[in-house]
Amino acid sequence: MFGILLLFILRFSAQAKEYAFLGLSVWFEQMIPSLLPFMIISSMLIQLGLDEILIKPIGGVLKMIYRISDAGIYVLVMGFLCGFPMGAKAASMEYEEGKITKDEAEYLLTFTNNIGPVYFLSFVFGNIYDGIVVWKGLLFLYAIPLIYGILLRYTLYKHLPWQSSVPGKTSKGVNAGQKKSFLTVMDTSINNGLSQIAMLGGYMILCNLLVMIPKILFASNDHISALFHNLLEISGGLLAIRSLNLPADAAFACAHASLAFTGMSCHLQTFHILGHSGLSKQKYMLHKFILCSIVSITLYLYMTFI
Repeated sequence: MFGILLLFILRFSAQAKEYAFLGLSVWFEQMIPSLLPFMIISSMLIQLGLDEILIKPIGGVLKMIYRISDAGIYVLVMGFLCGFPMGAKAASMEYEEGKITKDEAEYLLTFTNNIGPVYFLSFVFGNIYDGIVVWKGLLFLYAIPLIYGILLRYTLYKHLPWQSSVPGKTSKGVNAGQKKSFLTVMDTSINNGLSQIAMLGGYMILCNLLVMIPKILFASNDHISALFHNLLEISGGLLAIRSLNLPADAAFACAHASLAFTGMSCHLQTFHILGHSGLSKQKYMLHKFILCSIVSITLYLYMTFI
């Protein structure tokens, strides 16, 4: 695949520069300002032990519904409030700090790592489709994963204990119980945040370059090109949907099916975030496919009967 990509870059250098620039510009304009501050601050909160304190005032109802620890509630809120990849980063960090078990972390990964509301409201709504009220988009984007999480908690993950993990007693917990200075935590968080955001940018550029292959091979069929673009990279894929000039309902359905899957670029970035934590990437992808299928079926029913 990458050998073919290299040949395409050499043969179509002008197009390669355009696709690389698209990935770089979205990374610089969207991801850095919206994600980097959250990545740094979230890392500091977790390492300083302030995450559970901050979440307690608003975590009561969520804790009763999802039956997870205080640290798990923090992962859930950060995942939905800040969006991808903060769900994965928060779950991985809470597990590595020994605040949640491996099973709880993998459970949270099944439904919390989604596109964030800032990205949705600033990039998707009004840019990809017009004339559709915001609440419909939010419903498909967040209500279905939240309901899916509830169903999983009382079926596949009903064995999870309903209490906070004890520091130093978890299956991992290599950092549990260690006191850290504020400056040390800040330096570590900034360094890790910058390193991770740079890696995310690299994945975005690479996946945008991969998009060039189907775009050139299927240049005469915009629909197939748009499909491959959405499978590989979400931002450019959504712009490709807009370029098709579909009817409003069709554009809405296609956009939200793509948002449910989020593109391979997002998944590769999530794999990087999970790193060597030991959390199952296979389970994460399985549930992402299931969620995408549920959203797509719901969208089809919406377009057919409503």
